[in-house]
Amino acid sequence: MKTKRVFDGQRGVITSIFVASIFVNLLVLTAPLYMLQLFARVMASGSLPTLLALTTGAAIALVFFFLFDVIRQRLVARLGSRLEARLSPAVLQALISGALPAALRSAEPIRDIQDLRGFVTSPVFIALLDAPWSILFIALIFVFSPILGLVAVAGLAVLLTLGVLSEVMARKPGETAEEAARETNAAVEEMMLNAEIIHAMGKTNAQIGRWRGRAFTAILFGTLVTDRVALMTSLAKATRMGLQIAVLGVGVVLVINN
Repeated sequence: MKTKRVFDGQRGVITSIFVASIFVNLLVLTAPLYMLQLFARVMASGSLPTLLALTTGAAIALVFFFLFDVIRQRLVARLGSRLEARLSPAVLQALISGALPAALRSAEPIRDIQDLRGFVTSPVFIALLDAPWSILFIALIFVFSPILGLVAVAGLAVLLTLGVLSEVMARKPGETAEEAARETNAAVEEMMLNAEIIHAMGKTNAQIGRWRGRAFTAILFGTLVTDRVALMTSLAKATRMGLQIAVLGVGVVLVINN
């Protein structure tokens, strides 16, 4: 099965996800534009009707943001389900007919398709859809002020660095955890196939001991991955908040200096 055929027949769903992403990312600008108009129009004029109109418009925009985000999430979930429903029977048929290499004749290819569905429906896939819009947002910030644009670029560079560090820190223990999990599952399958023989020979406790060692390794390294990713995620959240504060602070300085 060629990789390029994975998304065959899903063009309509993918197009709909792309269109929904356009509206979601445009509507993300609601909050900063609202704040900008508050400073530029409401605070300068002291007009309550202007404040009411801006707030009403922002509320309507937020409703549409919610609707488009929900639509996108559901479309992504359906894309993952459709991929698994279409690919799993084909892979299973290849496994049964012997069309796949001997090294792949196990349940692992089916698990890979389940992993593919998990990736498509995960926040990572949504983040990849939204990532290109960061370029547009930074360009808009540069339109307002080159200084603010430089602050945004610096913040983006820090966030990208944290993302790379998170990947590097989690890769090795993640691979070890996955390998241990595969060995654990294989051991369980082997024990189930030979359950009567193992029980008759009195080796039940020994087999369980071997399984427990592999399972403990998977749990240990899985926990290590979770801890490292959680650390970098929290650091990234704090960095994003700091970036927002930095942009607002620099903006105020620019206003004070006309």
